[in-house]
Amino acid sequence: MRSENLILEMIPTDFDVVRIGSCETLTLFGAERKSLFHFVRYEAGSGVSQYHVPHYPVAYAISRNEQAHLYKLPNGFELMTRGNGQLAVVICGACWLLDGSVGSMADRMFRAAEILNTSRKRVVSESGLYTVAGAKTQGGNPVSSKSRLLTEGIAFERSLLHRLSAKEFGLYSAFCTHRDFPCALDKKSCLKEMLENDFEFYEANPPSGDVLRVVMTVQDSFVGCRIWEPGAHMPIKQAVEALAGALSKLHPVQRTQMVLLNGMHGGNALLHLALLTGMVAFDSYTQFRTAEYQPDSEDEQWIRSTASYIQLFGDLGRAES
Repeated sequence: MRSENLILEMIPTDFDVVRIGSCETLTLFGAERKSLFHFVRYEAGSGVSQYHVPHYPVAYAISRNEQAHLYKLPNGFELMTRGNGQLAVVICGACWLLDGSVGSMADRMFRAAEILNTSRKRVVSESGLYTVAGAKTQGGNPVSSKSRLLTEGIAFERSLLHRLSAKEFGLYSAFCTHRDFPCALDKKSCLKEMLENDFEFYEANPPSGDVLRVVMTVQDSFVGCRIWEPGAHMPIKQAVEALAGALSKLHPVQRTQMVLLNGMHGGNALLHLALLTGMVAFDSYTQFRTAEYQPDSEDEQWIRSTASYIQLFGDLGRAES
């Protein structure tokens, strides 16, 4: 019991969060960051779980003004909006009511919804596309898309952060990569380099357990052949052709996600392919990617926060409207 109490005392300092409440063996902490809400859940005997939730889906859920609505956010996190103006978060079946006082988590979430309602006025419909009025990508292209939700998210980001900058990774930065740069996946020289790095990594660090099963499954069910397997891999020219064929089946937004994952988190093309085809969940992916880091380290937090935005960019970018 003493060690459990010590952990509960350390979490606010280590993660820079405040305690929201406890439910039996569970305790939830949280804080608002510049571009997302960060929650830390501690379960006695099991340890710490983290949830990085961008502002936009939270603001979108609240702005719907639905009575007693449970809105699913990424990675098993849910937000409950109640008719009396209260908010609650639900994680793995446990529910925590958020304090509605000024400056509290709930208050900041409601403010995000207010910002969204205002920023929506920046999105205009033109020739079948939705455009953020007055906004340009880093390359000078209009911020426009067939997805209203994506442009709405970028307009919201502009209002929330008071500017659009590709230097701070978020929806706008991801969109600039998508719009301004020819997809690196179209260049076989890039795929060759990607696979050579992966083969070298796999030889030095053979995947095992769940990761190995995922890597084999995505090859058998999506690629259509085994580019790599324990102890062997295809000749590089044949492997490039096989990977190029698999990547051609992805949505253009997913291809950008693949580039972002590889560039920001390092190589592992087959794992990224499994992630984008739904064979592995984003929370499982971040667990694998952050396993070597301290849970409260800067590197660990960066991987989790950027992964949350890569996921959101894919969800919004492929939305029908």
